[in-house]
Amino acid sequence: MTTTTSVTGTSGATQSTTTLSTTASSTTAASGAAASAQAANTQASALLGSNLNDFLNMLMTQLQNQDPTQPLDSSQFTSQLVQFASVEQQINANTNLTTLIQLTQGGQMMQAGALVGKQVEAQSSTVTLQNSSATLELNPAASGPVTVSISSPSGVALETQQVQASSGGTSWTWNGSTNAGTSLPDGTYNVAVTDANGNSVPFGVVGTVSGVQKSGSDVLVSLNNGQQVSLSSIQSTN
Repeated sequence: MTTTTSVTGTSGATQSTTTLSTTASSTTAASGAAASAQAANTQASALLGSNLNDFLNMLMTQLQNQDPTQPLDSSQFTSQLVQFASVEQQINANTNLTTLIQLTQGGQMMQAGALVGKQVEAQSSTVTLQNSSATLELNPAASGPVTVSISSPSGVALETQQVQASSGGTSWTWNGSTNAGTSLPDGTYNVAVTDANGNSVPFGVVGTVSGVQKSGSDVLVSLNNGQQVSLSSIQSTN
């Protein structure tokens, strides 16, 4: 069972809903990175093949012109051939790994796409205030008072509130107010939750999924409050 604790802002503004959007530039950048890696592997394979051909030509020339009374040491040639084969295997492994990453990302994108429109809870060390509202899900091991601390990106303490949290999960909403009684502008702030003994308490940010996108080797999920979290950080969905 989830207990709900709410702090309502004076402005009474309601949280707007963000429409589904996938950032084309980030997707293009990720695809470009994969294409660059593939091109690098192709170039390395071509260079290796060229070097191997040069090596074999030199080997044949040396064998044809060697002194019969002092033949060349074949073990050296064998060692060099083994080195060429080892490098070729590494290049092939890199190519296969790049392909595997692309396939994995494609599967993750399909997984994340199924979350669009659903409310999720994601692990994060920051919270995004939008329209004077930001919601956290507090998950202490045992019911009791916990302290929610909000600070600026530079680490300046802004707001501290004590909340009676349940071990089954407690929803807490921040209205952007500070200890000094002022209201903070919308934006991203650091957040930490501790129990009466000063130990960290697990928590997650809550929002509705509005879109997904690739970012390098990761898949990011966009929430309707403007915050982005990694797909792997999502702990639950409703």
